[in-house]
Amino acid sequence: MNKPRARMMGLWILGTVVLVVPTMASARQLHRASRELELARSRVQQTVTMARHVMELRSTQQTVAERKRPEQDVIARVNECLAACGIPSDRFGGLRPEADSAVGNQGPGTSANSRLRRQSVLVMLNDLTVAEIGELLTYWQSHQPLWTTARLELLHSRDQAMSDYYSLNLLVSATYVSEGESPTS
Repeated sequence: MNKPRARMMGLWILGTVVLVVPTMASARQLHRASRELELARSRVQQTVTMARHVMELRSTQQTVAERKRPEQDVIARVNECLAACGIPSDRFGGLRPEADSAVGNQGPGTSANSRLRRQSVLVMLNDLTVAEIGELLTYWQSHQPLWTTARLELLHSRDQAMSDYYSLNLLVSATYVSEGESPTS
């Protein structure tokens, strides 16, 4: 091969390399940037979803009773819920009063001697399947607006014969106006 032709071939190869290498590097950066953009879009969508959920929760209102509810009222409500969900009443493991306390920060313009209080009761249920728990919680939420779920605790059965069953400790709370004070509008 003659020298000018070899030199031309070398320049052509060098030119190709000079053009191809940066193009490949740019393509790699573009791909990385596309992945980062998609991840950012996903995070924005999750944030929007969470923000909507927070706004929904903030807009919900809790029902306030005019007076404290007796324990028998809660027992009757639990038994009604169990019957409606087709769960045997012998799964009811008992009821334990947890707290009866003043409701904190009631907002601007509320008098310091406001009588709003929150009564909490722990409802104990035994030997429930996951499906029964879901049905029970859904029914409770839609049919017991006064008693809102404050906390729930699932305890898995250690007995091999009952491995698909759980005990449910459900803390429910009701807000009420204590005696001697009438509810305000």
